[in-house]
Order: sequence, then structure tokens, then C-alpha cells
Amino acid sequence: AIVSLNKTFGLSHGKIARLFSDLFGIPLTRGACAQVVLRAAERLEGADEEVCARLKASGRLTPDETGWRVGGRSAWLHVCVGEGVVCYSIDTGRSADA
Repeated sequence: AIVSLNKTFGLSHGKIARLFSDLFGIPLTRGACAQVVLRAAERLEGADEEVCARLKASGRLTPDETGWRVGGRSAWLHVCVGEGVVCYSIDTGRSADA
């Protein structure tokens, strides 16, 4: 739930901690929320590599990019869609290297 609240609904770790406290009476710190998200990312690392491999093996690719902000600084959201697979990354550069 914490990952979904942060990544899908855009709630900050502080807002998630307050939500858990106010609605469920569960004391939670911002740091604990961040740790949950980091642990989920570690567990999904293999899945990320599988998505990238499927994308590289895809017969057709459709790339796109759009401006993005990370900590108030300019970045780019790079998206690539293949046959049954979508991969994205956020990078500070707009080059093909990303």
C-alpha cells in the first residue's frame, strides 16, 4: 500500500505517515515509508531486468520523452514501448544514452 500511495498517487512519505497515523492509528515515520519503497525496488530489480530484456527482443519499438522534474531540477522521462512491454527511466539528460 505504501508503494502504491507514493508511486501511483504521488503522496509524499510525510503524507503517507500521517495518513497511517490518522486513519489506522499506526505510528509511521517518513523514513520508514522511504525504506519500504526502497525495499520494494530491490525486490523488483530482477523484474526490471526482465522487462528491459523483453524490450530489446521486441520487433518494434516506439520511444517517447517528456520533460520531468526531480527535486525541482530539469530531467527527462524516457519511455519505450515494445510488443507487450513498456519500459521507462528518468534521467537528467535527453540523449539517446538514457
